[in-house]
Amino acid sequence: MASSPDYYAVLGIKRGEGAAGIRRAFRRLVARYHPDRADEEQTCRFQEVCEAYRVLSDPSQRAYDEVRRTPRPPPLLLFRDFHAPESEIREVSDRWNRNFTEISVPKAERLRPLDLDIILTADEAQQGTAVSIAVPALHRCPTCAGSGRDWLFRCLECAGQGIIEEERLLELQIPRAIQSDRMFEIPLSHLGVHNLYLRVRLRVD
Repeated sequence: MASSPDYYAVLGIKRGEGAAGIRRAFRRLVARYHPDRADEEQTCRFQEVCEAYRVLSDPSQRAYDEVRRTPRPPPLLLFRDFHAPESEIREVSDRWNRNFTEISVPKAERLRPLDLDIILTADEAQQGTAVSIAVPALHRCPTCAGSGRDWLFRCLECAGQGIIEEERLLELQIPRAIQSDRMFEIPLSHLGVHNLYLRVRLRVD
C-alpha cells in the first residue's frame, strides 16, 4: 500500500513554518544528503527532502496544508505501541538495526514480515481514514562519518555512536468500506531496511 510522507516531518520543521524557515531547513538537509557525497540510502533521503520542499514552498499546493491541519491521532510508535513478547520485540529491533550498523549480519538472513494489527472503529472502516506509524530510521553521522570520534574527542553530534536516529512517518491511507482482516504489505527499503517489511492486518472493532 502506498504511503504518503509528512513533508513537515521530512524537513524537520513545525507546521505553519514560514517561507524563510522552510528554505533554511531545505538548505541544511541538502548539504547533509547531497548525492555527490551520499550512498544510496542518503540519495533517497535527498529526493524526499526535495519533494517536501517543492510542495511546501509552492503556494498553489496549500491544499496539502489544509489537509494536514485536520486533527489526527498521534502516530503509532513502532516497537512500543504494538504488543508482542519482549523477546520478539528485541529480536526484531536487532534485525532492524543491522540494516544500518551491519554488525553480526547472518549470511542467510532473508526478508521477513513484521506483523502489525491495527484496530479501526466501524466509522473509520466505513468512511476511510489515515493511520500514521512512526518508525526509527538511522543514518551515518555526517560529522564523524560513522566513527563516533571527532578528532581526539567523542563526537557530540551522535554521542559517540556513529549513527543518528530520526523518526520517520509511514502514513497508511485506508480506503472506504474496508473489511475486517484486510491485509496490506508495505516495503521499508526506502528507509534503508532490507530484511523486514510491514504486514498490516486491519481489524474492525
